[in-house]
Amino acid sequence: MSQTKCDDILTLLPPVLAGQADAIQQAAFELHVQACGRCAQIVQAHRSLWQQIERWTDELVPAELDLAVRAATVKRPVLWQQPVVQVALALGFGTLVCVAGTLLLSGSTSLRVFHPATLLFWGAVWAGLSAFAFLLFFRGDELEPAQDLGLRLVGLGGLLTLGLSLAVTRTCSVGRLISYCEMQPWTRAVFGDLDTATNYFVFGGLYALLPLFCVSFFLGGRLRRSPVISGLLMGTLFLALSLPGIVLQCGAFSFGVAMSWIVGAALGSLVAGPVGAWLRVRLASPKAAERLA
Repeated sequence: MSQTKCDDILTLLPPVLAGQADAIQQAAFELHVQACGRCAQIVQAHRSLWQQIERWTDELVPAELDLAVRAATVKRPVLWQQPVVQVALALGFGTLVCVAGTLLLSGSTSLRVFHPATLLFWGAVWAGLSAFAFLLFFRGDELEPAQDLGLRLVGLGGLLTLGLSLAVTRTCSVGRLISYCEMQPWTRAVFGDLDTATNYFVFGGLYALLPLFCVSFFLGGRLRRSPVISGLLMGTLFLALSLPGIVLQCGAFSFGVAMSWIVGAALGSLVAGPVGAWLRVRLASPKAAERLA
């Protein structure tokens, strides 16, 4: 038999084994198989496979094995990754920040000038903003799958800068630094002609600019896609987090001095965040610097 007829037999093999071939095809198939040993071996192998498939019986998987496989393959959510738990942790963290921040500020300023309801209001604002930053740190990646803005790092940067700012304020507050500069002869030449509002504008801006610049520069290496926008968001978040503390320190000040301090802090925050992140990316990656140029 020719190779072509062997190919024809391989084509006829499925319908013949399934009992769907007509009489002519069945006869030609049998004659060729009897004469061709190679095709006979192939047909025998296929018939044996079909017989085994026909004898196949379904077996139930033991319940214990099924449960063991499911337990090993199904990923169980970690307790602290559940949204309800994270919200509870965020509220607890915000309350802790409020209490700790108030205690730190009470050593450098008098809070007795505020009505208890006012203190409670600003404390609630401080706790709520801190809780928001906490949730942003934990769930920022879920809000932006592409992570173009690095919202998680934005939340972390805001919280780190707040802690650093409170530590600096505890050591030497803006009010104490301005009083020191006004008393020292060598600083009067620089600050002597400036009024109180201007001094608070300058030093309030520096107290926001320096810690935020350090933190944004430290985290800027991971903000390679949108460092300027991410740094601006970080500065905005830090400004919101620091605003209750500034207000609590301005209890005995005039409205003009308080606004000067707030405007200075806003300017320092909105400048330090983008500049620190942008500078870190520019120094760390020449290719990233080329894209930013």
